[in-house]
Amino acid sequence: MIRKSILWVAMFFAACTEVWAEAGTIVVRGAEKAVVYNSLRGRGRASFQAEVKGKGLVVNVPEEECRDLLWLIADGRSSWIRLQPGETVSVNVSAEHWKFSGDEKKTNSYLYDWTQKFWLEKPNYLTGTVEMMFSEIPREQKVWPEPSGLYRPEYRKWTESWERRAYDQLTTAKLRDEAFVAEQRERIHYNWLELQCLNFQMAQMQVEIPGETLEFVRNERFEHPGFMDYPGRDNVLRIYFDIADKLHLFDYTSIDFLRRRAGRIANPSLRELYVLNTLQSDFDYGYLYQGEAILESVRDLVVSEKGKKIWEKCLEQYRAWQADSQKPEGKAVAYFNFGDIDGKQVNPSMFKGKYLLIDVWATWCGPCKAQIPYLKQLIRELEGRDIAFLSISADKPEARETWKKMLEESGLEEHGVMAPDAFNHKFFERYGIRSIPRFLLVDPQGNVVISKARRPSDPVLKQQLTELLDAYDASKTVISGRIKDAESWMSLSKPGGWTVQMASAAVTDHAFTMPAWIETSAYYALSHGMTYYYLWLTPGARVGYDEQVPSRFSGDHADMNNLMAVLIEKYARTFIPSRNEVFDRSRGQRLRKQYDEIARTIGLSALSPDEKALCVGYWQGDFLQKMYGSIISAKVFGKAHKRPDVRKGYSDAILDLDLLPELVHHPQWFDLLQEWLYAKLDAGQIRIQNERSWLADLAHGIDNEELRESYVMEAIYWDVLRGYLYDIENRIANIRSLVKKAENLETLNETPVRIAEARKSFADAMPGTDLSHYTFEDAQGKTVSLADFKGKYVFIDMWSTGCNPCIGEIPYIRDLEKRLSGKPIVWVSISLDLNKKVWLDFLQKNNMSGIQLICDKGFKHPFIKQIGLSGIPQFLLLDKEGKVIDANTLRPSNPVMGKLLEFILNRSE
Repeated sequence: MIRKSILWVAMFFAACTEVWAEAGTIVVRGAEKAVVYNSLRGRGRASFQAEVKGKGLVVNVPEEECRDLLWLIADGRSSWIRLQPGETVSVNVSAEHWKFSGDEKKTNSYLYDWTQKFWLEKPNYLTGTVEMMFSEIPREQKVWPEPSGLYRPEYRKWTESWERRAYDQLTTAKLRDEAFVAEQRERIHYNWLELQCLNFQMAQMQVEIPGETLEFVRNERFEHPGFMDYPGRDNVLRIYFDIADKLHLFDYTSIDFLRRRAGRIANPSLRELYVLNTLQSDFDYGYLYQGEAILESVRDLVVSEKGKKIWEKCLEQYRAWQADSQKPEGKAVAYFNFGDIDGKQVNPSMFKGKYLLIDVWATWCGPCKAQIPYLKQLIRELEGRDIAFLSISADKPEARETWKKMLEESGLEEHGVMAPDAFNHKFFERYGIRSIPRFLLVDPQGNVVISKARRPSDPVLKQQLTELLDAYDASKTVISGRIKDAESWMSLSKPGGWTVQMASAAVTDHAFTMPAWIETSAYYALSHGMTYYYLWLTPGARVGYDEQVPSRFSGDHADMNNLMAVLIEKYARTFIPSRNEVFDRSRGQRLRKQYDEIARTIGLSALSPDEKALCVGYWQGDFLQKMYGSIISAKVFGKAHKRPDVRKGYSDAILDLDLLPELVHHPQWFDLLQEWLYAKLDAGQIRIQNERSWLADLAHGIDNEELRESYVMEAIYWDVLRGYLYDIENRIANIRSLVKKAENLETLNETPVRIAEARKSFADAMPGTDLSHYTFEDAQGKTVSLADFKGKYVFIDMWSTGCNPCIGEIPYIRDLEKRLSGKPIVWVSISLDLNKKVWLDFLQKNNMSGIQLICDKGFKHPFIKQIGLSGIPQFLLLDKEGKVIDANTLRPSNPVMGKLLEFILNRSE
């Protein structure tokens, strides 16, 4: 038993010896409390508490922490000390001057004097940076210098002589440990370097820093490997390069900045470490803009195998981000409408035509407030450039007065808005804003360029912005001039089915300048108040506008735009149809007469042939708009716009119109051209040969080959997008011979991929799918099954009473019913109204006859899910067995639908 006990004790001490064999020990006398910190900062910092043993305090420090100096705190007083593995350092702190004994006696006496004279003699940011997290040091002892005094003569003299005096003290100490002396010389240099860097960081936004005090940066090249292990390494390098930027020490771009910086670091290992640390830090935070180009710029600086793996990981990280279809970059900035300091609403469209740097912040956020001076500096430096700045506050509404006061004090009144629901707003959710500050960059088109932009304190942000603005200067379109109103607002938009705002600008003292990002030559709408003009603009155009002279426009395309202005003022606002106007032959003739006058005026002008064609093409679109615009509106906005009373012969005056390929520059050219072709079909000038040829047959109604090609390409694009996929492969085969341009042929060759993707929506309702088992309720509450209609074709209209285009299709459905009366086809309308009473009231009010059913489970009904319904109206055609022919067929308002039904019904007879 005794032998076992002896063995156990031996094993215990052996284990202890293994763990603490090279541990260091510090014995402190004359203090009630003591703690030792390692030299690291942030996450690597570790502390070791003293334990009472006998008449003193003992601190055991693990071997791995005995590699660098340690910071000893005893009853609030402190000093750097040295402790090697296995050593014991004793110190008596009871006297004013600490007395050391044991190992490292002379070295620690020197370090104590060094600490008191150089670290604690004056308040400084080097000591403050080290001590600020030490709770054992009384708050009153943590005194920070005023940034405004850092470069005054007395303090500047102390700082600049710090390194030299410390070297002198080290020499005077006559220490015999040559390794320590060499190590300490490097440490002194890097301490002094960090002190200088911290002074710059704290003072740069508050005082004018004498240039000569920063000259030390020119000579610093980081040759010594010891800096690799310096605790403040990353901070020193960051500020060092900020100073280098201020001194314009070297030029760089937004891509090669990291390479150019790394070139200042002489030690290859440190250079690689700096590059990799920067890449990892930036990529992990989300600074991925231009990421692959930045990586390639430093590839040859990464030479170690470990470093190459880190580089590859960063590349994978970037490419994964680049491939993410959900990333915000390249998409329109999320909409917001926030109030400014005066209560006026601000939204993203107000900044179109300029870059927009968004700063998300709050008055309670320290890092946010630290960025304000840098943001103000950036605003000043980029003044006059095409960039706006908007600070979105995440403060709660009750902090509004605090927010207003801070904006006023910081001089950012013109740039601030408040998000009332802050982090719960969709803008915050869209960009995952959970911490602030956060910066986003939006381009002049309103699309996100960078969803996680660098902070204004980072000089690279200014370089990125400068490069973007320089490129924009070279390519932007600019409209400038004067108007009658002293104060107003100018707007430039791209008209169409959905008008897209391109730019806006405030009018001040009658004058304005409005830049815009124009990528394609086209007609754009310039407006202010009730005045508008359609201008022909090309990328990079410079246009002048003066409302008070007869020739309104100057600069690029001035003659063309002035003629357009005259024609718009004379003709554009004419022939607006009244509510019950009859669309008869005489109306069509009057419109044709007006168009001929316009075309004659253009023909007699001094414009070039190309400009004349562009003008005529636009006014052909205007002519078609006046002829058919109300018909199209009634299809789209059926509840508000009644279908016009179109009489036979209405289109006779227009059917011989020689349409130009420049028609495509009218914003609604495709829909208007469709209506013109429908009119030719109705007049017998176009004949649909069969189910497969109808698109080609319509296209042959267009004489101009270029316009014909544009038409079929646009038709295929919209058919795929809208899901009109029935027999589309044959449709494409029939129009392929009409396509000549290489880019259009390439698009056609890529279309099968789009078709396959679009068909996924209808995967459960492909041709031949049996839908006859579904049942619905009619207006009398009876259950009606689709199987009840077996033996007849079934044309199904999915609609609801609140749907504008659904209502717009009703008259056309009735036309088809009359036209195909007596044929083996039934017409079934299935409403998705959730409120049955609303549906019944609508049926009664509008005298809706025929088979009216309701699917009051809405989009949750299994039938809806099976047919791939994503929006209404949607029309389906079933065969006599209740099986799908087409789950998303053409709308009844398209006269081709009637022709296709005739082919199908005649074939069944």
